[in-house]
Amino acid sequence: MYFAKMRAALRRGLVACSVALWLAHPPAQAAAALVTPPSPLLSDYTHTAWNGLNGAPVDVHKIAQTSDGWLWAATPTGLFRFDGVHFERMDKVYGQALRSSNVMGLLAPADGSLWVGYRLGGLSVFGKHGVRHFGPEQGVPDSAVWSITQGPDGTVWVATSASMASLAPGAQRFTTPDAASGLAHTLVRQIVFDRAGVQWVSAQGGVYFRAPGASRYTQAWPRLDLMGMAQGPDGTMWACDGLSKCYRMSMTAPAGNTPARAEVEGNGIHFDRAGGMWTLRFHALLRHLQPGSATVAPAQQLTKENGMSGPLPQTFFQDREGSIWIGTSNGIDRLRRNRLQVMPVAVPFDQPMMVSVGNGEMLISDSATPLRRYRPDGSAEPELPGNFDSAYRDEQGTVWLGNGDGLWRRNGPAQYSRTPMPAELASFPVQAMVHDPARQMWVSIGRKGLYRIEDGQWRKHGGLDGLLDDMAMCLAKDGAGRVWVGYLRNQVAMIDGRTVQLYGPVQGLALGNVLALLVDGDHLWLGGETGLALLDLKRQPLHFMPVHLAAGGVAIGLRGVSGIVRTADGELWLHGASGITRIDAADVRRLLAQPEQTVAAEQFNALDGLLGLPGQFRPFPLYWRTARGGCGSPRPAKWPASIRAISPATRWRRRCRSPASMRAGWIIRPVRPCSCRRTSATCVSISRH
Repeated sequence: MYFAKMRAALRRGLVACSVALWLAHPPAQAAAALVTPPSPLLSDYTHTAWNGLNGAPVDVHKIAQTSDGWLWAATPTGLFRFDGVHFERMDKVYGQALRSSNVMGLLAPADGSLWVGYRLGGLSVFGKHGVRHFGPEQGVPDSAVWSITQGPDGTVWVATSASMASLAPGAQRFTTPDAASGLAHTLVRQIVFDRAGVQWVSAQGGVYFRAPGASRYTQAWPRLDLMGMAQGPDGTMWACDGLSKCYRMSMTAPAGNTPARAEVEGNGIHFDRAGGMWTLRFHALLRHLQPGSATVAPAQQLTKENGMSGPLPQTFFQDREGSIWIGTSNGIDRLRRNRLQVMPVAVPFDQPMMVSVGNGEMLISDSATPLRRYRPDGSAEPELPGNFDSAYRDEQGTVWLGNGDGLWRRNGPAQYSRTPMPAELASFPVQAMVHDPARQMWVSIGRKGLYRIEDGQWRKHGGLDGLLDDMAMCLAKDGAGRVWVGYLRNQVAMIDGRTVQLYGPVQGLALGNVLALLVDGDHLWLGGETGLALLDLKRQPLHFMPVHLAAGGVAIGLRGVSGIVRTADGELWLHGASGITRIDAADVRRLLAQPEQTVAAEQFNALDGLLGLPGQFRPFPLYWRTARGGCGSPRPAKWPASIRAISPATRWRRRCRSPASMRAGWIIRPVRPCSCRRTSATCVSISRH
């Protein structure tokens, strides 16, 4: 339920923007240069804050997630449930009433139940088959329930202000430790089991531990009043004093009675599933790039000043998808790991044109910056004066650029030859380019139409009858040498030698303005304002089939598809106003065989770090076919724009109902000609594992 509603919210409004989809393997010298400075916290994560203005609970003490996906928050004023969009105060769980609205402890075990501990004493366990309440009559100390934990054997442990208590699987009553245990009748705040099964207890006056099978608890070192325990990736147990100091715990004191020394500042410490250390302070959440590091740069902190819901972060929770949730005095914050990795730059591009020239190098120009060549290490040098509208790479790997001064053929670094425009076309932008089988260039000129350059002469429509005067938005050439033209207003033309054939709604085309074309063997993929279509080039008569996609059984409404690429292993990637969409190779094969069926797809959107909208006219996103079937370039250490990438280092899978699957590799060099336009101001690189 939680994830289904979250996806529905994304479909309603969270859309994406990008410049390029890059997907192949870098050359060795480029791979060696991929060491980048640490990314800021809010570049690696998409942050969302909720507070009282949008119905969020405040003074959040605990967060838990039940097996059905619901997120629960415990507060002094009630138990709240979150469905991915809205927070709802719950006076009942599974139809059964809470015993108090002052809730502090939560536990959501794998059996789907929800345990609720009350600030004024007692606890309840809610399940689909009813509720059980526990109080003094059932062995639970009559005092505040601080936390609830489940041990490796299924035993439920409760930490209260008077003592701790445990309920063994199948038992009807809780039991409390006796005097022989060494830990009876004392305030207990937290109970943790480490990966070796050792039980650690934060009690008044110190932390105690008990090995599996042991009957007595032993005080750990340092012998201080500590709480907020967590185990690091190396097995070390950490605990904090609740004010400003965090310590490494040990089962034995060091030789010579060495005084305890705090290694990290914070009032709480936590480790995510990847082993990353996080600390809480009264004003901030801090990410430690090196576990145990004492210094944390401002860029690795979430504070009220950069968007945190409020001060006093007091609980940390990581859900099954890997998102981190923080409860504060004023609301709740979520940090969702970006599958699109941000590469910050000093000055963002304004509608950049980008093209790979091999060896991990990129040519980039925007409306304000002349063309420059960027290396994988982030260094750049001038390539050519002027600004450019579009780029095209032909079968031989030659790069062509277009602007109002003409077409520019790249002969080598900073070496170009120009095909000038005739006077009547000068200063008009170049929309798209493609070579025909005779190696003559077809060029779409903004507001002027489609031209063929024959021996230096620009001929409108190549002298052919039947072509439209509307704007030709995109161009492609198929394996039979036919040139395909995507037009405004739901029209496509096929140029086969001296013959022109027009297609539209009568042949099943229903895309609105046609924005992208991709030749894929014997098929043609078409992107447009209203979605995606597929054309079987061998089937006569030709008929365009709309493509239907779904995620988690819910239909995906594709909009503004302006970029398409097919990878070497058969995946199909789309870029549009709905975000970036990936279709698995097996589902692509099913589509090619039976295009009328609905297939599964995965989407990347704002919650993955994708922001804004893609171009729908000019510029468009840039896609490169490569020898490995991908697109683009390896991510550099520094790019002069906000570049986003899914990198092998951040590869991970969205769990539960979100079918994300990352794959490896980087794209470098084109192998098949494709037409590209100037691209929008945020760059995207999707890497494949």
